[in-house]
Amino acid sequence: MRRKNVNTGSPWELKVGYSRAVRVGTTVHVSATAGLDEAAATIAKGDAYSQARRAITWIQGALFKSGADIKDVVHTRIYLKRIEDWEAVAKAHLEVFADIKPATTIVQVLGFINPDILVEIEATAKVGVTEQITEDAMPVKIAQALSGANLAEVRGLFEQYAQMRGYEFEDVNFEKEMADLPGNYNPSQGGRLLLATYEGEASGCVGLKKLDATSAEVKRLYVPPQYRGNGIGKMLVEAALQQARELGYKRIVADTDLNMRIAMLIFDEHGFRQVDATGRFELNLK
Repeated sequence: MRRKNVNTGSPWELKVGYSRAVRVGTTVHVSATAGLDEAAATIAKGDAYSQARRAITWIQGALFKSGADIKDVVHTRIYLKRIEDWEAVAKAHLEVFADIKPATTIVQVLGFINPDILVEIEATAKVGVTEQITEDAMPVKIAQALSGANLAEVRGLFEQYAQMRGYEFEDVNFEKEMADLPGNYNPSQGGRLLLATYEGEASGCVGLKKLDATSAEVKRLYVPPQYRGNGIGKMLVEAALQQARELGYKRIVADTDLNMRIAMLIFDEHGFRQVDATGRFELNLK
């Protein structure tokens, strides 16, 4: 997963050895930020409101450099030297985040390295959580694997899937399934094979296999460890169910190892119910 460091040229960044912001995947972490000018000198001495507004401006700039937007912020943390300044700082926060409404935390601290600093603010953003982010800007894309290159990517993911520790395939000629791709997932046979890409790199897959005229099975849901935590598994299942609806299926089944807790949670979240002790799930589509 790619990492991007964002620096503003502040002497403190060089002195301490940190970045103003760090983006890893779709998550951006912005360091605690004070309302200082470019030379790292205190501005608006004694004015917590003005310092907070300046700090938020710095945060906006760091988010922009990381490819994010203030609307992507999901959590802010406010550190106050004087707890009585909370209303002034809250006013500055409200003016920017009134419609965004991130989770937030306000705490009092003993002080800052610069004694004139009254407030510092840090933020966490998740790129792609707002409606304002266009589809083309989303780092995760899901499409049918139709080309030879895409099928090769899926085959590679299937091989990783098969090598998961403790996972065994029963009554399945898995090597033949990989060699024959798309095989039972071929659109001409009522199936689908979906490939997820994260910033252009293969990051997950899922198959939809026809069982009969009204039923299909979700199979081979897999997201490599380095791409987990970005909601890709959930997006793949959502895409597979949408394809199933378009194909007219009314009943969807899925099997998963009972040790694969994340897969079980994803199926549960989408309305599947576990029908036996072996990890078999079913869903009646509406």
